[in-house]
Amino acid sequence: MGVAIHVAAFSLWCTLALPTTVVELATGFAYGPVRGFICSIVCKTVGAFNAFLVVSLVRRFRGWRVPEALRPRLVALERKPLATMLGIRLMPLPLGIKNYGLAVCGVRFLPYMAAGAMVNV
Repeated sequence: MGVAIHVAAFSLWCTLALPTTVVELATGFAYGPVRGFICSIVCKTVGAFNAFLVVSLVRRFRGWRVPEALRPRLVALERKPLATMLGIRLMPLPLGIKNYGLAVCGVRFLPYMAAGAMVNV
């Protein structure tokens, strides 16, 4: 029961784009290195999924689009989405900027989630 509550709370934490380092460390101390690692991966992946869902819904109902001035800069995301997203996810940027920023760019779901899961491991 405690792990389920922790997963739900940490996933919500990631969805809200709050800093995760302290929570990840606490997870490791609370559940040990292996279970804490698995719990962190699951939570950050669920948080990325939630961010993608939120942006997809807002894009659909509010008509959000990438500004035309930025469209030429998205060529790499269109040509090699997984490699580009892996590179972006490895950058030293806050998790929320990467999750929500990539989702706003209109990337496809599977490469988005694959890049997120691969970098989390």
